[in-house]
Amino acid sequence: MNAQVKSKVLAAGSNDMSAVTWAETNKELEEGWMEIDPGQADNAAWAMRFGLQQKEKVRVIDDFSIAGVNQTTGMNERLKIFGIDDSAALPAHSLDSNGDKHHPRMLGKTIDLRSAYKQFGICSADRERIRVATCEPSASELVLLLVNSLPFGATGSVAAFLRISMFLWYVGMAGLKLAWTAFYDDYTLISREDCAKNASWAAECLFDMLGVLFAKEGKKVTQFDMRFNSLGVVFDLQCMVDRLVFVGHTESRRLELAESLKDMLERGDYSAKSIERLRG
Repeated sequence: MNAQVKSKVLAAGSNDMSAVTWAETNKELEEGWMEIDPGQADNAAWAMRFGLQQKEKVRVIDDFSIAGVNQTTGMNERLKIFGIDDSAALPAHSLDSNGDKHHPRMLGKTIDLRSAYKQFGICSADRERIRVATCEPSASELVLLLVNSLPFGATGSVAAFLRISMFLWYVGMAGLKLAWTAFYDDYTLISREDCAKNASWAAECLFDMLGVLFAKEGKKVTQFDMRFNSLGVVFDLQCMVDRLVFVGHTESRRLELAESLKDMLERGDYSAKSIERLRG
């Protein structure tokens, strides 16, 4: 298996994505998320690293299915992942609980964790048995990487991170009485307007006390508002005092949806994959 990974990595070393993948790898090395392994790692399972273009950014993925590592992990429980319905249930429950009385103004915002998987390490025994294989384009040489943090592309990383994500949600919900949901590294927080400052402060203090890094600057930082984006949709709470809440597509998602429909109509055919993407 390692020989197959090596040949695939070296073969991909000359494509357009290899330089970007190597640049992202260097960033991970600088952060200490990975280290270059000077040895041969003959007794370890190698994962193939490749870059995947996602709109304006490239996400680096470590394919541990090739190495057989993903086939060695499993779960005996079903982990909860909050979606749009769960976030919409928060204002709905508030309306039901309020009865026929005039409902107070509500605000919402999102909190995004920084480099979510990379904040958490893996156990030393697992670290010794896996490597990530990539290629330095300028030298066309194989580079083996020791993994210090949860790798993106390993099945075990998903379950491990979700447990942490749900732990943070539960402490905030049960201990701080926050009305929020968690979708992997995205937290959606809703509050009455007169409590919004306290709710935001409590959530941020929770992350800070536990050493969990979240976005404090840049485009991912949001402020409480009656109209806010979460998980690709817009929540509009402006009319909640009149018992109305609206949930709809963002402008960019509407344009993307219209473009997809137009493309399918012009071609006159479609595939199962394109229909599944349209559904998403």
